[in-house]
Amino acid sequence: MNKAEYAYSLNGTDWTLECVGGAFPTIPATVPGNIQADLENARCLKPLWYGMGDERIWEVARHDWRYDKEFTVPPAWKGKRIKLSFDGADYACDVYLDGRKIAAHEGQFERFSVDITEDIRLEGSHKLSVLFHKMPPELEEYLQKSDGAGSGEGTPFFFVWGMNKTRQVLRGLKSITNFSYDWGTNIWTMGLWKDVTLYASDVARIEDLRVWSEPDDSYKQAIVRGTWEINSTEDAEGELDILLTSPNSQYRFQQTVRLKAGDNRILWEQTVDDPELWWPAGHGEQPLYTLESKLYMAESPTPSDGRTVRFGIRRLEWGQLDGVPEDFINPLKLTVNGRRIRTMGSNMSSPDLLHGRAHGRGRLYAQRAKEAGFNTLRMHAGQIVFTEDFYDACDEMGLLLSIEFPAGNCIIEEDEDIVRHWCGVVTDMVKLLRNHPSIMEWSGGNEMGWQQDTVHPALEATRAIIAEEDGRYFRATCPAQGVRHAPWDYNAAIHYKLYNDENMRDQTGTYPMMRNGEFGTQTPNNLELLKRTIPPRSRFPIDKNDPVLIRKNMIKAAFNDEVWLMPDNIERLFGKAESFEELIKSAQWMGAEGLRYAFDSLRWRTGMGGFTSWCFNEPWPNGAGSFLVDHDGRPVHMYYGVAQAMEPINLCLKYDSVLFDLFDGLEAELILCSDEPEDVKDLRWRYVLRDRHGDVYRSDEGVASIGMLEAKSLGRITIEPPLPVRTGPVILELYLNDADGKRVNERLYVFGAQGARAPLAGMYKEGLPDPEFGSPPTYTGMLGGSVKRAAINAEALSHESDAEGETLRLRVTNTGEMTALYVETHPLLLYRTDITVHEQFGFIPPGEHRDVTITAPRGEDLTLLQTGWYVTAFNAETAEVHPQDVALWTGRQDRTCEGFAGFDGDGSSATGAISFAAEPSSGRVPAEEVPYLWEQKLEFRFTVGKEQTGKAGTLWIYSADQAEGGAGITARLNDTERSGEIPAGYGFQKTEPWQLAMPQTTPIAFPPEAFQEGENLLVISTVKGWISIDAMNLSFR
Repeated sequence: MNKAEYAYSLNGTDWTLECVGGAFPTIPATVPGNIQADLENARCLKPLWYGMGDERIWEVARHDWRYDKEFTVPPAWKGKRIKLSFDGADYACDVYLDGRKIAAHEGQFERFSVDITEDIRLEGSHKLSVLFHKMPPELEEYLQKSDGAGSGEGTPFFFVWGMNKTRQVLRGLKSITNFSYDWGTNIWTMGLWKDVTLYASDVARIEDLRVWSEPDDSYKQAIVRGTWEINSTEDAEGELDILLTSPNSQYRFQQTVRLKAGDNRILWEQTVDDPELWWPAGHGEQPLYTLESKLYMAESPTPSDGRTVRFGIRRLEWGQLDGVPEDFINPLKLTVNGRRIRTMGSNMSSPDLLHGRAHGRGRLYAQRAKEAGFNTLRMHAGQIVFTEDFYDACDEMGLLLSIEFPAGNCIIEEDEDIVRHWCGVVTDMVKLLRNHPSIMEWSGGNEMGWQQDTVHPALEATRAIIAEEDGRYFRATCPAQGVRHAPWDYNAAIHYKLYNDENMRDQTGTYPMMRNGEFGTQTPNNLELLKRTIPPRSRFPIDKNDPVLIRKNMIKAAFNDEVWLMPDNIERLFGKAESFEELIKSAQWMGAEGLRYAFDSLRWRTGMGGFTSWCFNEPWPNGAGSFLVDHDGRPVHMYYGVAQAMEPINLCLKYDSVLFDLFDGLEAELILCSDEPEDVKDLRWRYVLRDRHGDVYRSDEGVASIGMLEAKSLGRITIEPPLPVRTGPVILELYLNDADGKRVNERLYVFGAQGARAPLAGMYKEGLPDPEFGSPPTYTGMLGGSVKRAAINAEALSHESDAEGETLRLRVTNTGEMTALYVETHPLLLYRTDITVHEQFGFIPPGEHRDVTITAPRGEDLTLLQTGWYVTAFNAETAEVHPQDVALWTGRQDRTCEGFAGFDGDGSSATGAISFAAEPSSGRVPAEEVPYLWEQKLEFRFTVGKEQTGKAGTLWIYSADQAEGGAGITARLNDTERSGEIPAGYGFQKTEPWQLAMPQTTPIAFPPEAFQEGENLLVISTVKGWISIDAMNLSFR
């Protein structure tokens, strides 16, 4: 938090955007935002992330664009100095006020401001215009030709050469996401992507405030220091009024200041007794202090200016790991407040390739990271400077940040102009972020061509800037000496032995690996996101030459034709997939299995300084990649595998293969490791081995204790099922309880038979042979068997709600005779991605239950109880928790009309009234019976119970697309009629229902008297235009 006293935001949706030359119409614009995003919102471009996007995206960058906004100045600002500030303008622009040019700017990452005191009047309005210049034409070929298979690898237009050419032409830095390699698509971003603000002050203006602190060796006192950068129009004397607030107390101080005309630096320091220390996640609390300062000039009762910042008190120290020479150039042991901390987490990429759409996502990502058990995030290659809410959230949650400057896979040219621009970006980023206690270090970029001992003017300047403006540790790049990147994929044949190698080296091969800055495994995206962004004809079967799959980085993304879906890998373990859904399930399991093992292995290397996987999130909806959280913010399967591996005390297995030998079995080692800040005693561990029929054929248990940063072996297990079911699969369950019997963690392993075809397909496939090993006596083509089916049911236990959010608890019970594998809970009526399901992809042994906790912010439409839920397992039929207080519903709101009648081309709509009857028990009308295109009268009959009478209700109509002129509907519930207007859509889906469009939500309220006990009739008529239906429900309020 870094807040000014007098600020007036010019952000909003009341800007206009004009294409100079008229190639596109003038449209409304949003600031912060992006020109491409505004064009998409105005339906001037097709949805950019769907399928092949819109080829006109290249045309956008060929033109100049002008933002315009009318604004007035607050009357209370009479007589004040006024500054117009831009936090992010991408890339080159001119600024005009009332038609007069007042500034020119180049650079995406540097803030800039203009004093407009002499240009401002308090009466009437002003017009602010920002003219953005088109992309330099010599860059277009690089941008287009590196956007495809392998990102142009093997050609003169490889994405790295494109990034270099961009920097050389612009003579400055632009986000590397414009050339987004194997995790995005190329796009030349343009626009006002961060805040635009007016600031006011009197004679003296606070330009910046740095606050930092240092506890003494006893941690009983700390020095808090502040540096104010103040600009004054004249020599003047005044007083700083400083209010220092801790979580439990307040202190007020005054300091006299004597200012000279121009720029001034004012220093202040104060001793704080018994400081409340800020700790990384998992090691303590995160108390935060606030310093509120106001600058009063002589004789004035009102402040000339003010600035408030938030900070934490902690000591960060970098030293050498055990056994590493004291003079090693890249120390990787972190100590916080005297305690060694392993930095464990993942890499953050941009929340969106259109950077202006990043706003509001940061806190969700930070929450997801903390819930995964992470304490560290590496901000990869400065892809984007997140908005302030992300850094505030990291401060509050104890997430350590490694901040990289915006460069990657290069060496900054020694050209004087480029180095000057680089230094400007470094200075601005450091000053913007330095008050955050979460920042542990700075880095000179991703996989740069320089190392810690490289002599380069940009590196030397960066070290000097950080030493003067901040003081935290600076690394030349990641990976530097002692640090490794890779591997990024899962190949079952070599994965385990690679991670079991105790002699793994750093990237240069010179030093032992002391930190792994990037490693990962491949995963396809979540099925719902895939269906929303990939046309049906491109999904299945996989065509390795399909341009959509190449664009979505499922195929030919990097290295070879398999990346990132790697279908051949999938087939080795699961055989040929019979559907898209089956393919995604198999591939997500592989990613989860592989990455969980990678995290486990890095944790039991207790001498390492830390590790961060590649990557945490994705900047657009990929088809496949190596991310833990999808573009919607929803975790994929391997997020939950990693969360298991990141339990503070971790019981896991070490093994060489996920396949056991039919004759010798597979030896596995049971390992316990801990990152708890203190020793833990009397832990109860247990394992259970089941064959594919659910029979327990071996188990064991014991008691263990563990110290901080310790890993120990608890013995060995032989994975070898009984002879009759030797072809597998085998299920292994691990359990760990504390001394009081509370479950610390549990996890599931599945192993298949080496030599069998599709050795793991039996996890979810029914109908596979169940052969007794050795009969028949031929083994060529032998299949693994099917795991016995479990039987699950689900019920709601409790629901709590307040102004902040909701919590729902479900109980899932396994009444079958086999463990339910990889149990996942899904929302039924609304595909909400802002929810958190705290127990996903777990297992439930026979006769047991597991409780699932679901939390979410308050939604505008349905509560968590009304949403309804369904629960799946790999080897069980789906269980459902019916929506409560919902009288009628059809479809699932997911922004598409897939699943409705006619979507697949068997007749788009019907004429005349079509009547449907809802299921009495659930209120459901099956979507496959309802036409996707609504341009006629539809009748829905449903039942209202006695307990629901007397309640008002809302009809929620979720449309996937609308007529280009919009749509009008009437809804008659028994004798009560209401109407609704739906905004214009793209108009695609009348003939192309699969094309993603512009969904809308239309609520229509009904009073209590509109409902009647027993049978009700709802008639929905489209009286203007048409809509394609995404979902519909009638719920009580």
